[in-house]
Amino acid sequence: MTIQEYYKIIKTKIENGDFTFKTKDKNLVPTKDDAKNNSHLESIHYLMFEFMTDRKDKRKQFVFDYICQPKDVNSGELDIDFTTWKIEDFLREIMKLKD
Repeated sequence: MTIQEYYKIIKTKIENGDFTFKTKDKNLVPTKDDAKNNSHLESIHYLMFEFMTDRKDKRKQFVFDYICQPKDVNSGELDIDFTTWKIEDFLREIMKLKD
């Protein structure tokens, strides 16, 4: 699966409200409608979160106040393993994503 295909799945799930919020502080979470209306940004936000999670980057706890967690992704066939990706390659692919 390419990152573009994965992005489209994530974005569709967010647009359809098929996600939950993960946060430490519920006061920092946008409304579900705001997240759906900004699905492009939230999808990229999620990909960055997953990239840092796969790479066990502990800084993610300081970077993300909340995350839109699409349901039924990041497992099985609906996943990209970012453990071997270089940050430059990841950012190059993120820059190609269009709303």
